[in-house]
Amino acid sequence: MAVKNKDPLYTQIYKDIRSKIQSGEYPAGKLIPSEKNLIQHYSVSRITVQNALKMLVNESLIKRRPGVGTVVLSAPEPSYEPHFLGLIMSGFLESFGNELLNDIQAQASKRGYFLIVKFTNEDQTLEKRYTQELMQLPVESLLVDPVQRAFHDSKLVPYILQGKPIVVIDKALDGIDSMLVSTDHYAGAFQSANYLIKRGHRKIRIFSYKIISNSSLGQRIKAFRSAYAQAGSPLDNHSLLARINSTYQSSPVAAIVERDVNTIKESLVNDPPTCIVVLDSYLAYLARRALRQLKWRVPHDISFFGFDSSSMIYNSGNYTYLAQNESQIAENAVDLLIRYINGQTISNRQLYIPSSIQEHGTVKNLISPNNYKS
Repeated sequence: MAVKNKDPLYTQIYKDIRSKIQSGEYPAGKLIPSEKNLIQHYSVSRITVQNALKMLVNESLIKRRPGVGTVVLSAPEPSYEPHFLGLIMSGFLESFGNELLNDIQAQASKRGYFLIVKFTNEDQTLEKRYTQELMQLPVESLLVDPVQRAFHDSKLVPYILQGKPIVVIDKALDGIDSMLVSTDHYAGAFQSANYLIKRGHRKIRIFSYKIISNSSLGQRIKAFRSAYAQAGSPLDNHSLLARINSTYQSSPVAAIVERDVNTIKESLVNDPPTCIVVLDSYLAYLARRALRQLKWRVPHDISFFGFDSSSMIYNSGNYTYLAQNESQIAENAVDLLIRYINGQTISNRQLYIPSSIQEHGTVKNLISPNNYKS
């Protein structure tokens, strides 16, 4: 067998025999072909074969026994080359992100990958920097939870459009044909709106942010508007209060947070709804804080519904909320990425995961007032 590459002939023969020992073609305890047969097989000189065998002896893979032949002692340890996935997260809370991170780590490890994680803290400048850094490292692909901004990352989007192995998590990039694994935010919010409508809550107040904008929050608001319009109770301008300036990264004692709490209190007192709807767990914290200051009881004085839970973070007691399936998002995101890396056919580039309502008795049934959970 003639082998042609840049390695010396004896190195090529050494690698070939080593590979056959490793695969079990030459099993431990058995003889490999004699020198004569190896010379004929590889069409080389005796000294070339001897040099190759000497390298295998030095690795303790074979032993030459006079009068017997060359015996295989053991198979070489398989060579190991680490594989890396990159994960860029905008941040996380106990309510959403913590479980997602842990499950992505577990899914990557299960498939033999190390995970390199970067946190942008909702800073698009950091998102650009980390995207560039990870794409220059020996990272085979990226999972990205984009920052909450109306405009897309100028570093991330070109990589996606070039077909780089990138899966976006949770927040779709509007107008960009990226691979995506996300909660079905519209369907979940539509389900939530109908949950409130069936309990007689036609006058609700949705609290959202003034500055932060992303597809997830937008889909939730759009679904609520659609569901209430279909029910014959279209939401008016007072139904949505998009005036919150602080975020979950703000200091809980900052003046800006107090202003937001006062904004919520003013809205509730001037035009009381039957139910508060908060679009994430930080907004839930602000709203619960406002209710405590007003001394309004939930659900006796007002009902409360949210997206994701905040009980573990803000020590505020839980409320009825729409829960995202973070474990399913993680599993599908890593699986989609690995299939893309391996060149498998991707029939569905965008996967939407169902969510579910978790009851905690904070939504009063106005149609059947004695039954808060029916």
